[in-house]
Amino acid sequence: MGLDRLTTAWRRGLKQLRRGLPLHVVATVAMAAALAVVGLAFSFLGQLDALGDRLSQQLKLVVFLKPIDQTAVSALAGRISAWPEVAGLRSVSSAEALDRLRQLLGPQARLIDQLGPEVMPPLFELELKPEALEPTALTGLRQRLGELEGVEEVAYLEDLAQRFRDWLKTIRRLGLAVVLGLVLTGLFIAFAAVRLSFLAHGQEIRILRLIGADVWFIRGPFLIQGAVQGLAAGLAAAVLLLVFDLGLGLASGPWRLRLLGLAGAGRVVLLGGLVGWLGAWLSLARSREDW
Repeated sequence: MGLDRLTTAWRRGLKQLRRGLPLHVVATVAMAAALAVVGLAFSFLGQLDALGDRLSQQLKLVVFLKPIDQTAVSALAGRISAWPEVAGLRSVSSAEALDRLRQLLGPQARLIDQLGPEVMPPLFELELKPEALEPTALTGLRQRLGELEGVEEVAYLEDLAQRFRDWLKTIRRLGLAVVLGLVLTGLFIAFAAVRLSFLAHGQEIRILRLIGADVWFIRGPFLIQGAVQGLAAGLAAAVLLLVFDLGLGLASGPWRLRLLGLAGAGRVVLLGGLVGWLGAWLSLARSREDW
């Protein structure tokens, strides 16, 4: 399609949009709503891994030590801190570990009031880097720690970690299903809007066919109509999400999740244009029998 023909198709497509403005406004609003939810779902799914890494850091690896002197504890802490899998190490003394136990027991803490700090071994709390949280890497790290002199036991909340990973996988699958359903909804809306517009211009199309107009001269305006409608819906959805993100947000502090950002907004607009164009193309393929 040459530049002149493309310009002509563009003008005719916009003219057709103006003629059926109420229909196209309703279709654009419906598409914008679907695309806004798609953008929100994509944004959420894209941050699940990062959220999982942050939450997994709270599932610390706990290294219980044998009764060793403070010099040996410090030397062992320095050795473990230098390992590449370890993001941070906190040394907990026997007295601090006993205080934690008292807080955990609450009113029943009087049962251990007569016990001294020596009944609780000192321990290390290790924060691991994300790559060390994989099951294979974690198993190897636990084995290495257990072989160190002065280490009594290594504990990790494996069941909780696995349940959390399974939960993330389930949420991701559900999110992808919702995204697919909403994209198909937008596709159907664009399909129906262009189909109705095509039927409304039936007499004009038949005249064009009689005077020898080719397929692209007839199709072009409808394809542009679908693309413009999709771009408008995508732009409206992106603006809505950006305004919501800037005005309300989802959380505060280090747990704040941003909805889109400018790059994400651009992707929503492009997705809208693609969905609108594809819906128009499918509608025209379905409409061949009416030519």
